[in-house]
Amino acid sequence: MRVLLAWLIVLAAFASSTTASVIWGLHRVAAHVRIETSCMLLDAAEKEGWLSRSARFDLIQKVAASSKVSLAVRDAADQMRAGCPGWKVP
Repeated sequence: MRVLLAWLIVLAAFASSTTASVIWGLHRVAAHVRIETSCMLLDAAEKEGWLSRSARFDLIQKVAASSKVSLAVRDAADQMRAGCPGWKVP
């Protein structure tokens, strides 16, 4: 009975650490995808002439300073201030 309980504890610990790792990894990937998608849309708008370079910077600055958006979106906008990243894995 004690061996079974020990195995269950080990399996539960393994499952919880695996789940936590997957959730953490998905969060990092989601943030990267959010930034890449935003950059592609801003690039397309700028290329088509719908958005100037200064208007693009102002828009990113407003989003980064806004209290109406989530912290993740503000962090993404902060990262985009320095420029859009290439297709790198985080």
